[in-house]
Amino acid sequence: MAKIAVALDYDGVLIDSYGGIPLFYLEDFPALTGITIDYARQLLYLEYLTESLGVLREDLWPRYIPDFSSSLFDELITRYWERRIEYSRSLPGVKPVLNTLKNQVDLYHVGHRDDIYGLKAHRIYIDGFTDYFKYIYVVEENTKSRLQALMEILETHDLVIYVDDRPVNLAVIEQGLKDLREHVVLVRQVFKSLYDTPWIDPVEKYIAINNLSELSRLIRRLKQ
Repeated sequence: MAKIAVALDYDGVLIDSYGGIPLFYLEDFPALTGITIDYARQLLYLEYLTESLGVLREDLWPRYIPDFSSSLFDELITRYWERRIEYSRSLPGVKPVLNTLKNQVDLYHVGHRDDIYGLKAHRIYIDGFTDYFKYIYVVEENTKSRLQALMEILETHDLVIYVDDRPVNLAVIEQGLKDLREHVVLVRQVFKSLYDTPWIDPVEKYIAINNLSELSRLIRRLKQ
C-alpha cells in the first residue's frame, strides 16, 4: 500500500484569520498613522490584492504610507497581528477530521512565514494544531519554498497531497514538479473573504474541496 502524506497550508485551510483585517485597517490604521478612512479603505483593498501575490506588509506599506519609518512599521505590524490573532477561528470541523487523519497518514504543515519571524509556528501552537503535525515547514524560515518542502516529504512517502487555499501557490508548485507530478496531488481549499481576489482560480484545474471532510474522502479513494 502506498505511503501517503498530507501537507496543509494554514490560513484559509485550517483557520480563518482574515476577520480582524478590516478592523485593523479601518480602526487602528487611521488612529496610528493619521490617514483618512477613505485612504484606509484603499489600503484594505490593496491588502487583498497583494495577498494574491504573496506580498508581505513589509513590502506593501512603505510604498503607500506617508512618513513611513521602521518604528512605525513595528507598531503597525504588531497591532495588525494582534487583530488577526484575536479574530482567528478554526474552520468548521477541522480538528475532528485531523484527529482521524493523523491515525491514517502523516500530516505536515507547509506554508509561508508571517511578517514576524517565528509567528507562524507560534500561531499554530496557540491555536492548538502543533501536535497534529509530524513537521512544520515554514517558507523562508526552515525551507526555501513550498516545493522544496514537498520534495523532502516525498523522500519518505509515495504520494503527497497538498492543500492550499490560493490557486497561484498550487500553480507554482505544479510547474516545479516536472516528472514528479504523479506523486503530488494538488488540492484547492475553497475560501471566500471580503475581497475574493486571492482565492479566484482562473483555470479551475485543481481538485477543489469545501472542507477537510471532503479531503478525508479523497484520501480513501486514493488508497483504493
